[in-house]
Amino acid sequence: MNCPYQFFAARGLNLSPSEEVQEALSKSDYGERVHRCLEAFHQNIEWLPGPFNEVLSVKTRDAAIACLDDIAQQVFARDVEDNFEHSGWLEQWRKLIPAYIDWQLSNATEWRFLEAEHKSKINWINNLQLSGRLDRLDNNDSGLSVIDYKTGQSASQVEIQQGEAVQLPFYAILAAAEFSKPVSKVSYLELSSKVKTAAQLADEELETISEKISERLSLVTEQMLAGKPLPAWGTDSTCQYCNMDRLCRKQAWTN
Repeated sequence: MNCPYQFFAARGLNLSPSEEVQEALSKSDYGERVHRCLEAFHQNIEWLPGPFNEVLSVKTRDAAIACLDDIAQQVFARDVEDNFEHSGWLEQWRKLIPAYIDWQLSNATEWRFLEAEHKSKINWINNLQLSGRLDRLDNNDSGLSVIDYKTGQSASQVEIQQGEAVQLPFYAILAAAEFSKPVSKVSYLELSSKVKTAAQLADEELETISEKISERLSLVTEQMLAGKPLPAWGTDSTCQYCNMDRLCRKQAWTN
């Protein structure tokens, strides 16, 4: 949605640049480590400590923090061994662990953890398959909650409500179809300088926006299958970091 031409060049023409070999952990690598820590805290991963099987409460808070800290040490162990500078990433996450446990305590008053890192795939219209990885699924009597962990920047509330940022509504479409249950809430959980729930959609607003996103996705895929061109309509922020700028003629048009 950011730029159809960028999608065409990267995916249709398969011109995405290969990833460079990195000696140091990148921000995305750090995010993957944090995801793995939280997965191990909530559900079993064979080679890691955890999960935390006690009922989380004020009394067991310290034990939960110790458990997640132990998991973090194990997840980052190889990185720290290879490059001591990586210990900075580990310490950054360890500082947030108590805040995450406090958030979980609050969240557990309304929601029950269901699954982490769920790879979702559904059959959709026009013989298409939709797929994605759901960082976390919770449930209660009203339905499902989909939580997306963000160690970096996430879309704003306005961008989501205007339909410009489609990740959260798209996850709602996936989860509702696969689990045959209503999704009553989707949200970002920020895990950067602090732990807090960021942009979110719920109930009727989520249902309305998800329906409109689904309709637009249906229309766009039909147009693509019919051979409609994919124009370069990226915003300045999209163009700023685009790897396809040498192919794109948008600058020539605007100048």
